[in-house]
Amino acid sequence: MDQYSSGRKFNLSGWYIVLLLLICVVGLFAAFIVTGKNNLKKEIAAIRAAGYPTNYEELDKYYSIPEGVPNAADLYTKAFEAYQKPSGELADHLPMRGSEYREEPRSPLNSNNVEAIIFDLQANKETLELLGKAAAIKHCRYDLDFSQGGILYIPNLTEMKGCAQLLAEQTMLLAHQDDGDAAVKNIARQLALAESLKKEPILISQLVRMALVAISYSSVEYILNQTTLNDEQLAGLQQQLSQAYQDNPMVMGLIGERCFIISYIGDPQQLGMPATPGGLLRITGIADRNAMVSLKLIGQYADAMKLPGRQRLLRCREITAEVDDLSIFYSLTKIMMPAFEGVIQIDMRVAAEVDCTRVALGIERYRLAKGSLPKELTDLAPQYIDKAPIDPFDGKPLRYKLTEPGYIVYSIGEDGADEGGLEKDKVAQRGDPHDWPIIVEH
Repeated sequence: MDQYSSGRKFNLSGWYIVLLLLICVVGLFAAFIVTGKNNLKKEIAAIRAAGYPTNYEELDKYYSIPEGVPNAADLYTKAFEAYQKPSGELADHLPMRGSEYREEPRSPLNSNNVEAIIFDLQANKETLELLGKAAAIKHCRYDLDFSQGGILYIPNLTEMKGCAQLLAEQTMLLAHQDDGDAAVKNIARQLALAESLKKEPILISQLVRMALVAISYSSVEYILNQTTLNDEQLAGLQQQLSQAYQDNPMVMGLIGERCFIISYIGDPQQLGMPATPGGLLRITGIADRNAMVSLKLIGQYADAMKLPGRQRLLRCREITAEVDDLSIFYSLTKIMMPAFEGVIQIDMRVAAEVDCTRVALGIERYRLAKGSLPKELTDLAPQYIDKAPIDPFDGKPLRYKLTEPGYIVYSIGEDGADEGGLEKDKVAQRGDPHDWPIIVEH
């Protein structure tokens, strides 16, 4: 009897221990979930307190223009709708997009190029008129439905690029005709099209904006090789380029990405995840923990954007390494985080080429005044440029090399190697090291 009672007490005690352990596990799990949710709420509240949107409704209000003012997007949208994409044999001769690429992008247009451009400009006469009118309007806000989240449809991006190329080819024709004043005014229209995306808080929109800016400075390079501008025109182009890239496009792009991440936590299916695993991630608190880490990483990337070029790149590489080293527990974070390092390299490259173009304009101003090319870029400061710009990829001044009879201003690019101003299109094999130059051949 005593033995039976003793065994029973032991069994009851064992069950109590198991139950107690179970309660502890459940309690710890509940604390894990609650703590994760509370920390995420605090992080979101801090973002909102800093003046940034945290959901789609707030993002829609953030991307706004003053009430009652003209909206350039209305005219730009009509221009995109009216745009006629070139096709047929003549389209092959368009210098920026035809299948018949010119081997020397700075050489004069040939008769086929001229004929193709004139034909394309005539076909898009309405589009060009609308683009010109839109460029004169200060504010721009395209109609976007942010509630679509990660599958957000951004209309007219293809047409927008086509319109940028159309304007660039018009600029080339004007330079070919030695109409420098009209060519300079057309650069302003090109940059205005790029700037129409300036306040759009979407990463892909800012990447498109960078591509449009790149088309614009390529047009400036062509003008410098084909016609002579006066000091006022050169200084005006310098000012336009300075204003076109004085902010940091990636910071604006991160604002929308942050809202998308917060939304993904409530509905992981937006990432293409099946309903059951997505629901488990939410219920278990794993999604909240991943969101918290993702938001902190985006904050770190945003802080890195404020650093000087070389430091920015190195810091972004450190953050990317942190993302790569995350455990399987943070797989959702790895899915949600865009490839920021590559994006930042593109941003730095465009910024460097804008600076190279500004320097080239300063060199032309110097040549106009002195009758010769400067020996060093420091000869330009402070009259023709405020100071010699720094190459963001190594923290040294942009390279400048005299050629016969012109010159090259270049950035060494993300590979960190100085190739003497070698162009991407001139390398022996695709993928070989090269620089990012602006070249003037006279």
